[in-house]
Amino acid sequence: MISALLQTIILAMLEIVLGLDNLLMINLLALRVSPKKRKLARSIGVIQGLGVRLLLVAFITYTLSVIHKEIVFGWIKISVHSLLLLSGGVFLVWKATTELHHHIEHPTIDEAEKHMLVNRDEGNCTKCTQSATPVAITHESLRRFSIQSFFMSTVFSLDSVFTAIGISQHISVMVIGITMGASAMLLSVHKVGEMLQAYPSLKTLALAFVLSIGSVLVIEGIFPDIAQQHVTNYLYVSMLFSLFVEGLNIRRSKNAYSGIAN
Repeated sequence: MISALLQTIILAMLEIVLGLDNLLMINLLALRVSPKKRKLARSIGVIQGLGVRLLLVAFITYTLSVIHKEIVFGWIKISVHSLLLLSGGVFLVWKATTELHHHIEHPTIDEAEKHMLVNRDEGNCTKCTQSATPVAITHESLRRFSIQSFFMSTVFSLDSVFTAIGISQHISVMVIGITMGASAMLLSVHKVGEMLQAYPSLKTLALAFVLSIGSVLVIEGIFPDIAQQHVTNYLYVSMLFSLFVEGLNIRRSKNAYSGIAN
């Protein structure tokens, strides 16, 4: 009983860590949805991720047999697992690249107005005319978001389920641990989304992180024998350091702005 409880707690904590990239991707995709439907979209994304994970666990024997099955394209042999990682990685690289371009070259009207307000308070309105031309963001439908979110949830769920299998062989422990991790994601997803919306620099950092994760997935899909876990660990450490530095910059900006206001 104590062993099962400990396994559940460890699994839930690991699920939260492994769900960070999924959480970021859900929020980045949700930013393309109209503001009125954004909260609903985030909730749908997290619930989809939980549903995919529970389905993979429920049919764990079938899942493992299909995941490791090889598909032959002429002289090329590739497993379903590698194919999913490769396709998911390519999608992440494409999505992050296009969103970075749009985010940097075409700021939204809301971001431009915020930028002009800060420059006006600093008495430096000449910067307003030098910035990129703001454009109204083109909102995507909730259906399009759901399709993209479901695909990415499937890719991100693989590591989550494999981790659950490594922690415990009991289906009940896997289900409870995964559900607890998803519940933590559901509680934090809206806060993370609001932060990405409030601080464009954090959105840039998140997109860079997603681009890096996509590159790692592509490498793992092509070269499955590479010790990908070490690459991912270095990636997480570097991104946490970048997030820490960005947090200091945001704190400095707030202090400077409050000083000007006073």
